[in-house]
Amino acid sequence: MKKILRLLSILLVIFGMVSLGLYLFSSDALDIVYYDYTSEQVPASFDGFKMVQLTDMHNHSIEYANTNLIDEIEAINPDAVLITGDMIDSHTKNLNTQTELFQGLEPFDSYYVNGNHEVTSRFLGEFQTLTQTYGVNNINRTKATLTRGTDSIYLIGVDDGLLEQQGLFRYKDTGLIKQSIEDMTEELDDSALTIALAHRPRLYQNYLDTSMDLVYSGHYHGSQIRFFGIGFADLLAPWYEGAMHTIDNTTFITSAGLGYSVAPIRINCNAQLVVTTLHSA
Repeated sequence: MKKILRLLSILLVIFGMVSLGLYLFSSDALDIVYYDYTSEQVPASFDGFKMVQLTDMHNHSIEYANTNLIDEIEAINPDAVLITGDMIDSHTKNLNTQTELFQGLEPFDSYYVNGNHEVTSRFLGEFQTLTQTYGVNNINRTKATLTRGTDSIYLIGVDDGLLEQQGLFRYKDTGLIKQSIEDMTEELDDSALTIALAHRPRLYQNYLDTSMDLVYSGHYHGSQIRFFGIGFADLLAPWYEGAMHTIDNTTFITSAGLGYSVAPIRINCNAQLVVTTLHSA
């Protein structure tokens, strides 16, 4: 018995030292990542159109070690703000942080879709009311038309709630997401630029099958902990890591997110504010 207690004590000490080490080396800095997307499907009037992506905030403060999130967005002055889910989480106790965020986003044209944490949150209804109060467009299962002159591009809202939850961390794709995208795009011309706001990059085949041109997602937080430039998300698929990848004719922009899940730790994987500029080929 004494040997078992001694072993448990040693393990607890090791666990405590590892946890402390991770915490001490953790970063709360915010990186701004810039991408350029060039395509013949970008109308000339949308050349230079700037979009900012926010995702996976998990109710994290908008104050980072090196900047204030709203200040950075105001400096960028985007034409559209794209919000791809998990802005709250299962531990959210109030919506004060999100209220402050949406107040700051009021001057901008903003669009939002659910992540898995919104879908299961007891605050879902209150959160969606908050988006309405501050003019954030809830486009779950709907498309939004962005217009400049006689030209239009389209945002396709993928609702994470269409997945079938089969356990605490298990979700099944029953085909409803693909059907939803097809319903939203069936009347669109093939030459129209379609941009999907979708929380999970692992559903990539749905976006390929429905010929999405550009897909924004998050969910994996860039792994939160990266060593030698590699995190667990990279081992699942390269386009999960928090970067820009093109598969066939679909470009995926996956953000490392603004907050964290499970543990408040980010090592070699700063939070990301993603900025994309459209260019007409």
